[in-house]
Amino acid sequence: MKVYSGVFVAPQSGVSPGSSADPPTGLVQGESSFGTIDGGYVATFSGTFAPATQPRAGYIGAFDYGGTLSDVLLQSYDKGQTGDMHPYDWTSAYFTGVSGFAQPHWGWSYQLDPIFISKNSINQWCNYNPADGGNSGDIFTP
Repeated sequence: MKVYSGVFVAPQSGVSPGSSADPPTGLVQGESSFGTIDGGYVATFSGTFAPATQPRAGYIGAFDYGGTLSDVLLQSYDKGQTGDMHPYDWTSAYFTGVSGFAQPHWGWSYQLDPIFISKNSINQWCNYNPADGGNSGDIFTP
């Protein structure tokens, strides 16, 4: 099981994450906002545990998963990113010979920080795989 906990930023002029069209046609963020993100996944795979000097328990550090504000405003992470295209891969940092990686369960919950909550905001987006409930809600600051 892999668990993530951190913060997210919804930039002004970005399309809200609850949009489903390609390209998204949802609500456009009226102001930049932020909040917390929690989630993770259960995975199975084969490999040999070989952590070398990597931490074996607890907090392992903060990592940049790539992308820039310009990438986010493109409205899709598969259309010409300009940021780091080599994000941290924990499987290769801790294992050798990884194969058969499967994620039967995954999901993340995004909660808007209370300072941005208003009668017009949409305060939570849940991004889950279909087997675990699918996507619901949205994050939007007018």
